[in-house]
Amino acid sequence: QDACKSSTRVAKEFCHAARDVMLLYKAIVPTKYRADFPSSLKKFVVFVDIAPSFCQMAENVLQTQIELVINRLKEAIDGADGFQNTHQPQQFELAKFSIDQLQRLVHMALENLLLLLHSVTGEVDEKLKLMEGALFDELIPSLRKLRRLADLFDMPLKSITSLWQSGELINDSFTSSEVENFIRAVFLTLR
Repeated sequence: QDACKSSTRVAKEFCHAARDVMLLYKAIVPTKYRADFPSSLKKFVVFVDIAPSFCQMAENVLQTQIELVINRLKEAIDGADGFQNTHQPQQFELAKFSIDQLQRLVHMALENLLLLLHSVTGEVDEKLKLMEGALFDELIPSLRKLRRLADLFDMPLKSITSLWQSGELINDSFTSSEVENFIRAVFLTLR
């Protein structure tokens, strides 16, 4: 609650500290407790685990921001004294000051909402990209192998041999006969 009422610089520092705590959490929990997670959740357990608390935290922050802006708007409107007698210099200045203050508050509210929106859309885009890659790999089990095969067409024989010896091709589900047949097919046709 104090962060919402503090200066922009302090609020940004608070935001960065909270982000760093979450990044630390995301780095430690999967590593320490990975063996205890069901295999279907191992990739997404951190997001699934903390998504409800992020949603609640976002709701609370948004509500606090909305209440703060509403209170400031009420103060600005109350301070305008109904814009009566604006033909008098003093009343005109009060009305002008109130309108300027109201403009600043509306602008500040829109900036805060824009920052929240950018943050949320960035996170959603990032999560969707991660999930799309995982979904493709789950839907098409041989996709990883096909991608590696496409890479192999652009490699020299020495690099392919090195990949086989390091075990990377075995990890991509290639058998020795597949690699041998591939090498024969590609390099014997070059004669």
